[in-house]
Amino acid sequence: MLTDHNLNRNGRLANWVYKLLWILFLACCMGRLLGDLAMFPLQNARILGDGFPVMAAILSVATLMRTLPAENSIMVAIYVIVISTVLTMIEVRIGILSGPISFTNVFGHKLFGRVPWAMPFIWVTLLINSRGVAKLILRPWRKARYYGFGMMGLTSLLIVLLSFQLEPFATRVNDYWHFTTQRISWYDTPWTTFLDWFIGSLIILAFTTLWFINKKPVKSEPVDFLPLLIWLIILGLLTTANLHHHLLTAGILGIATVIIVSPSAVAGARSKTDNVS
Repeated sequence: MLTDHNLNRNGRLANWVYKLLWILFLACCMGRLLGDLAMFPLQNARILGDGFPVMAAILSVATLMRTLPAENSIMVAIYVIVISTVLTMIEVRIGILSGPISFTNVFGHKLFGRVPWAMPFIWVTLLINSRGVAKLILRPWRKARYYGFGMMGLTSLLIVLLSFQLEPFATRVNDYWHFTTQRISWYDTPWTTFLDWFIGSLIILAFTTLWFINKKPVKSEPVDFLPLLIWLIILGLLTTANLHHHLLTAGILGIATVIIVSPSAVAGARSKTDNVS
């Protein structure tokens, strides 16, 4: 039987582990940034650079555990990994709207010979933190009738906003992937790809939303800004790399995204009024 002393000790241990995860995540961010800016080639910091997707995903799940039971958080990650892997395999094989995508060897080892190992972890990071940001923005309407649908839609939109930076980062900056079809594009990325991101996000959320719900909710759920912080760090890394490689339009869009999303999330989090419709 756990005593209060044991619970406090476990809580302190979990807190220290979480702080350690942040330190490792920030170290990976620095390695990733310096590598992308060609100030410290990633081959000289391979562990930091290659470990970034995994570290970001682990920190995202750990952050989710601060407001959800561990089993819920882990199940969310499992569902995202499995479903995103399947969706990516379909995209590689036949494409959905944008045509087939080809991943280069630069992106690393491929699962089942098709899906880069980092892609499911990228999805975990994008989805968990985008939902966390959407939760902040929609906080004034958390008791509204269609709050759940709004959450899914806004989360998917925030993922699309990140993908506007991720796509040029992958196609132009690092040569991680390219599309086999030639269409009017956003830095070699067909515009329909962003609809793919939106639809894919909705599909994953359809399977994971129930796991995001705390079956034992507290009366006053604390506001958590950490998903917003992680979301902004990811966006900042991508935007900085794009600007450094002279992808000016993408960089400006990234800055505009920060200017719009950040105040919206803070304002929503500070609101004490439930707008029920």
